[in-house]
Amino acid sequence: MKARMVSGVMLVLAAGCGAAENPAMRAEVSEAQALAQLTQRRADYVDAVTGNDGNAVASFWTADASIREPGLSVDGERAIAKRATDFFAKGKVSALEFRPEKVFVHGDAAYEFGVFDESGTDGTTPFSVQNNYVLKWQRDQRGDWRLAMLVTGPHNAPAQ
Repeated sequence: MKARMVSGVMLVLAAGCGAAENPAMRAEVSEAQALAQLTQRRADYVDAVTGNDGNAVASFWTADASIREPGLSVDGERAIAKRATDFFAKGKVSALEFRPEKVFVHGDAAYEFGVFDESGTDGTTPFSVQNNYVLKWQRDQRGDWRLAMLVTGPHNAPAQ
């Protein structure tokens, strides 16, 4: 009986010590590493959007994500997937460029402020927009950065 208790305690201790080796447990990252990861995730997101794949676009968002744009409010990964899929059924995004001006990393959350340019077609109507944006990124249990919130508004260039 005593041997079982000791081996049980050892198993619990070994499991606790091995948490860093468990792929389900994410490792902490430095701010520089987080910024590099966010840069890559942003590039991958642009590829998904310009690839015009609604499911790929939705895979970047958290389950409870929200998008707020003038005249548009979308809540949840499923609603984002539907919105993207419906849009890509009739239109496309041919170019998207994010220009982050400030990115703040706070543990498992990051806040990004900047300007983006987007162009494509909505049905047969061409569009080209430049907007300010705020993105909230959230780091999930696997250590992947996912989009939790996007807020956009018109970009007014500074007076010359």
